[in-house]
Amino acid sequence: MLREWRYRLSAALTLGTAILATVPFGSQPIFWNAIWLLPLGAAILVAPWSLAGRLERRALLAVLGLWLAIGVLVFLQIEPLESGGSDLWHRAAKLLEIPVTSRRGLSAVPPDTALLPGLAASLAFLAGLALPAERFPSRTLLRIVSRSLACLALLWLFQFLQDPGMIFHHAKTHHRDVLTGTFFNRNMACALAAFGFVAAIALISDRLLGSIAARGGTTSGLRLRRRDLVDLVVMLICLVAMLLTRSRAGLGLGLVGAALVVTLNVHAHRIWSHRPARRLILATCALLGLASLALVVQMLGVRLDANARVDESRLVVYATTWRMALDHPWIGTGFGTFELVFPIYRSAEMQSSGIWDRAHNTYLQLAAEGGLPFLAALTLLVLWLYTRIARPSLRDGPNRLATIFATGALLMPILHSLVDYPTQIPGYAIPVAVIAGAAIRIVSRGSPQL
Repeated sequence: MLREWRYRLSAALTLGTAILATVPFGSQPIFWNAIWLLPLGAAILVAPWSLAGRLERRALLAVLGLWLAIGVLVFLQIEPLESGGSDLWHRAAKLLEIPVTSRRGLSAVPPDTALLPGLAASLAFLAGLALPAERFPSRTLLRIVSRSLACLALLWLFQFLQDPGMIFHHAKTHHRDVLTGTFFNRNMACALAAFGFVAAIALISDRLLGSIAARGGTTSGLRLRRRDLVDLVVMLICLVAMLLTRSRAGLGLGLVGAALVVTLNVHAHRIWSHRPARRLILATCALLGLASLALVVQMLGVRLDANARVDESRLVVYATTWRMALDHPWIGTGFGTFELVFPIYRSAEMQSSGIWDRAHNTYLQLAAEGGLPFLAALTLLVLWLYTRIARPSLRDGPNRLATIFATGALLMPILHSLVDYPTQIPGYAIPVAVIAGAAIRIVSRGSPQL
């Protein structure tokens, strides 16, 4: 009885935080970022960890080891030097007119605020590990994800129709003519809506392909059920929200994630060899592809022309950030110092407009701030977790549908971080981390399929 109560309380705190974190401007203000640490920490403390499986314990130890490495890095970055500080610090102090201090990195104090988004995402991942996912059917889990995000997208659409230039009675400074939801940035809104879109696609394709396989590969007598229609409506709501953001990366990666999910479902049901099923799949994919291409060209064509210079500047920023990383390869310049260090390296090739407080490539920014060894360790951890999630999606098993969704959905933030900073925004990173943790839990403990 006590164990059941602990499961329910931990799940309520975790899921409630994952949903609510998206609302207050994506929890980007530092106040909200700090607030969500409390329920996530409580969810971890309440959860019955004595029942954790081997994979869950390994993931837990890997995350704790990562934060131990971060603690060592921060200590090294703020540790005084006998030689009077690095040349980088002297150049920064002269440019920014601040006192010189003898530190290995640029920052002389622990980067508390810079590490808070990463800490919130890590706690969300650990809280997701504690979710009793094995007690729920895979389809139920996907419906929770898709319908929750569809409801959130409806809120965004209602707000957008009322006044596209406002977020909860606060005037937007950028992206005033497009949907940004409860975020300051349209890319984050599109990326989050894409999770609901991919979840609905996973449900619809699994049910239809399963019915085709049960009929020996024929489509005769195939009908949509009430739940299929609801999932279809959810998919369309999320797709409309994605299109109204006019986000190239978010929309493109959403379609990539959906295509991967459909492909894995086709493989799972083994119907590719049946000619009628193959024709139906090809026709459906062609129709969706043409429709999506037409909408993308129509809605994004103007933006491609208008933002060509911004894209060129972003390539220069990538090269500049990589040069920063090479100049300080072992411990970096200090977490949270990119905005201070970048003006020193800023190239004359860049246009004067634009605020570059982030590198728009999370991996490069981590390499510059934390050093190349830290980036390598984090990359190996992410790849290890993703491969452990993706592997069961290719095999028969009770958790196949959930892992198929996770494989397609989690690929999006991994790739999106190459061209933007979605995982640096708590309102996006917290739900994604919860999904990743729950996926590891499902792989470790199993989840009923029906």
